[in-house]
Amino acid sequence: MANNQSVRRHLDAFTRGRMIGKLEEGRSEQLSGGFSSDRPRGTTPADDRYIVLQARRNSRQTAGEIARHTTQATGRPISRFTVARRLHGGGLFARRPVWCVPLTPAHRRRRSLWCREHRNWRDKEWGRVLFTDESRFSLSSDSHRILIWRERGSRNHPSNIIERDRYGGRGVLVWGGIMLGSRTDLHIFHAGSVNGTRYCNEILLPYVRLFRGAMGLQFLFMDDNAPCHRTVAAEQLLESEDIERMDWPARSPDLNPIEHVWDFLGRRLAARTLPPVTIRELRLALQDEWAAMPQ
Repeated sequence: MANNQSVRRHLDAFTRGRMIGKLEEGRSEQLSGGFSSDRPRGTTPADDRYIVLQARRNSRQTAGEIARHTTQATGRPISRFTVARRLHGGGLFARRPVWCVPLTPAHRRRRSLWCREHRNWRDKEWGRVLFTDESRFSLSSDSHRILIWRERGSRNHPSNIIERDRYGGRGVLVWGGIMLGSRTDLHIFHAGSVNGTRYCNEILLPYVRLFRGAMGLQFLFMDDNAPCHRTVAAEQLLESEDIERMDWPARSPDLNPIEHVWDFLGRRLAARTLPPVTIRELRLALQDEWAAMPQ
């Protein structure tokens, strides 16, 4: 009985050794290129080049559309999953495009001039500025499920940017302001459009004047060129409160650092376990997430 157990232990150790040896042998063959599966490859190198070329010519095609075109060209069925793998192998990945507002040559020149005028500013200068803006948060997604095929590091290439003026869908319009190490409360506009009177009563008087009083004459107020910001009433109010307004190039939301805050706030909303489904829930969620953000 003891001899049989000894033999069994010996055989078990021997079997384990053979198994380990086979595994190491297989790994060595795979690393050296000697290992191959029995499943045939669905595309040829020429097909792979054709797939990548299609995506480069029209980055907004879906993997399914490219698969159909490739199937028609080759006469062999090719799935969208195969297309996605070949595009990844060619360095192309499905990503959301960058959105920007349409710019004329005059807009571009003014933006460039503004950047040159402020390129030597440091924390001392930027620390004076209250950056403000409005943003709309929708119950429905703003992405419209649009994806493009692009390489890593090419996010801001002109071919990967889509121009669009505004988002649609039911949502909430909010206003906020940020400074180095500080921010305003989040203001939520209720029903109705925002005109010059509302801008003065709901934003300039309760928020901007407060920051001006705390900082003194060094305070610099930044808002964009939206019509409600540039009314006679708003201009007169700022002048009467001795609030200096920062010159701002038209159609330049991307130059405003508060855009990063709106993006972060949107990501916090999307990451919620129970996303808001009503306007009331959206308002409450925005206030909660704004209050929870670090300074």
